[in-house]
Amino acid sequence: MSVPDEPFAAFQPDTGPRSAATPSHLLATTVRLRTRLTAVNVGAAGGVIVLSWIVQDGLAARVAGPLTLGMGLIALYVLTLAISAIWFDRACARHLDPSAGNMAAEGEER
Repeated sequence: MSVPDEPFAAFQPDTGPRSAATPSHLLATTVRLRTRLTAVNVGAAGGVIVLSWIVQDGLAARVAGPLTLGMGLIALYVLTLAISAIWFDRACARHLDPSAGNMAAEGEER
């Protein structure tokens, strides 16, 4: 394993040659996936905010042992974030990575 010249070289943007344009189907798929991810996360955050506004003092009500309703809502929101991140990763791997890999292979053949 080689040691990079700079400590943060792996985090620097790639300055190598790029293709002239990204195909429209990849851009459309990316926008669709990001829109869904954003909608799920905004909906979950909005749900927590609305419930906390409606319930107000009831958020301190104990649900199970030391767990309060507010803590449960926050845990549910964090779970939603984790699940949506995993979903986004799998969706990108299923829909975008094969097409991008095919494009890269076609570019190398030229």
